[in-house]
Amino acid sequence: MDSDQSGKDSPVSSRRRFMTTTLVGATGGLMATEAAACQETLPDNPPIVVPKEFQLAADTPFPKIDFPMTGADVFAAACKTEGISALLCCPGNYKVMHALVAQGIPVYSGRNELAMCAAADAFIRVSGEIAATSGTEGPGFTTMICSIATAHAARTPLLVLASNTSVKDDDTEAGIQAGYQQPTTVGLRKYGKRLITPQRVHEYAGYAFRE
Repeated sequence: MDSDQSGKDSPVSSRRRFMTTTLVGATGGLMATEAAACQETLPDNPPIVVPKEFQLAADTPFPKIDFPMTGADVFAAACKTEGISALLCCPGNYKVMHALVAQGIPVYSGRNELAMCAAADAFIRVSGEIAATSGTEGPGFTTMICSIATAHAARTPLLVLASNTSVKDDDTEAGIQAGYQQPTTVGLRKYGKRLITPQRVHEYAGYAFRE
C-alpha cells in the first residue's frame, strides 16, 4: 500500500519513494558525468591517411608485354613480378621451365621429384627467398608428397607446380599418368588450384603468392 487509511504516506512507502528518487537522480548524474568525461577524452577525428604505396603503385608504369603469350609465358611473368628466385625440379613441364628461364629465373634440375622438392624447401629456409618446385602429373607429383608435407609442417612458402592432363580426359582412365592431384594435397597446402582457363592464370598466380 502507498498510504494508510488516513491518506498519509506510510513509513514504508516513504522509504520506497525516497530510494527510487535518489537512485534515479544518482544514475542520471552518473550518466551525465560519464558523458562529459567521454567528450573531454575523445580526440578529434583524425584525417584519413592514404599509405604512400597506393600512389607509388599508381605511378608505376605497366611492364611491357609482348603478345601473343602462352599460359606458361603469363605464369612466368607473374613469377618474375612476385620475386621467385629459382625453380628446383625434375625434368618435365618444359613449357613452364623454358618460360621461367626466358624471364631470367634460374632452373635447377635433378633426377627425382622428391629430392628436388626437398631441395627447394631447403633453398627457401637457407636463403629466405621464394622458390618453386615442379613435377609431372601422376607419379611425378605423387613422389613429391612427403617433401610437400615436410615443407607445409615447417610453414615454408613453397610454390608447387604440377602438370596435368586435359579435363576432357577426366574419368576416362586415359594414359598412364592420370590422377586426381588436388584432393591428394588437401591438408598439406594453404592454397591449390587446377588451371584450366588461360585467361585467369595471372589471377590464380596472385592468389597462390598471397594466401
